[in-house]
Amino acid sequence: MSQAALRNYLQEIEQAYRRGNATEHTYRSYLKELLENFAPGVTATNEPKHVICGAPDFIITKKQTPLGYIETKDIGISLIRLNILMGYPLKSGYFMLVVIRSVING
Repeated sequence: MSQAALRNYLQEIEQAYRRGNATEHTYRSYLKELLENFAPGVTATNEPKHVICGAPDFIITKKQTPLGYIETKDIGISLIRLNILMGYPLKSGYFMLVVIRSVING
C-alpha cells in the first residue's frame, strides 16, 4: 500500500468526522477502498451474511476464500470497554479485527 493511499484514507475520514454528523457507517466506504487497494485481487464486502463468528462489518475474500473479518467502530469508542461488553477481539474462536481511527488531531 502506498503512503499516499493511507494519507488519502486518513484525510477522508478526518473530513467526514469534522462535518459533525458521521457515524461508524460513514467511514466504511473509505475503509473498503483502502483494503482493496492494499492487496490486488482482494474484495472487502461491507455487511456480509452472518457467519460462525457473528455479523462482522466486513469480510475480506480472495476468489471466494474468506481471509478475515473486520468489525468497525465509531471514533471515540473505548476498545477496552468494547472488549468487556461484547467479548471482542475473540468470538467463537475467530479473530475479529477492530479498525478505528480514535484520535484526529486538528
